[in-house]
Amino acid sequence: MASSSTHRRARRSQQYLNGILTVNAVLLACLVWTNISSGPSRADAAPMLPQVQDDVQTGGVPNAAAQRERTISEIRALREDLRQLEQGMTSGKIKVNIGNLADLKKLMDESAAKSAAAAAVAASAKQEPTGATVVPSGTATGNPTGTAPTAAPKP
Repeated sequence: MASSSTHRRARRSQQYLNGILTVNAVLLACLVWTNISSGPSRADAAPMLPQVQDDVQTGGVPNAAAQRERTISEIRALREDLRQLEQGMTSGKIKVNIGNLADLKKLMDESAAKSAAAAAVAASAKQEPTGATVVPSGTATGNPTGTAPTAAPKP
């Protein structure tokens, strides 16, 4: 009796699998038919591509030399801007006045305190959890000088 029910389940599973595969094949055929019959051809797709309106680029192929030349000219312009800014600062034309120095100092102190606390937490997290406690040298070690003994005690 058990083999009969197992055989029925296997047959039902096989039928289900065949049905799903058939549905997938039909849907795939529909997709292929849709793409072949009404999909855009390559000639129709070409005008949809973005056209670059640049005299140094032709046919959509980028001109690497022209791109490098533009990059170099932008770098030169940035250098010139930086030089002018530096000249303004060194000549005294640009002056910086900080009116809230006390507030700025307070913020810097708070930031330093937070950084120190974060460093302490990070340092304590790095210690391996060995179960041992840290004892300052010279206390509770049996050695009042705080130095390591030079020879092991003899029994």
